[in-house]
Amino acid sequence: MSRKCIGFIEVWGLASAYQAADTALKTANVRLIGYEYNGYDATIAVKIEGNVSAVKAAAIAASKAVWSVKWIGYWNPKECYIYE
Repeated sequence: MSRKCIGFIEVWGLASAYQAADTALKTANVRLIGYEYNGYDATIAVKIEGNVSAVKAAAIAASKAVWSVKWIGYWNPKECYIYE
């Protein structure tokens, strides 16, 4: 039986959050838990769940895909976190 874990992909902007979730779900066998908006610094955390290797692959692919989102002004993607 494989271990389950939760991954967080933090981005700025709703378009980036949708792109990260779309890429993560299409890359590996993970389930989307939801989005969480942090009003303080305007980041959105995309939360995914699955086994360790699937979440890691999905988070890496999503963090690379977010760079393709066009953004006007200053933009820098945040980190991705994986908790087992």
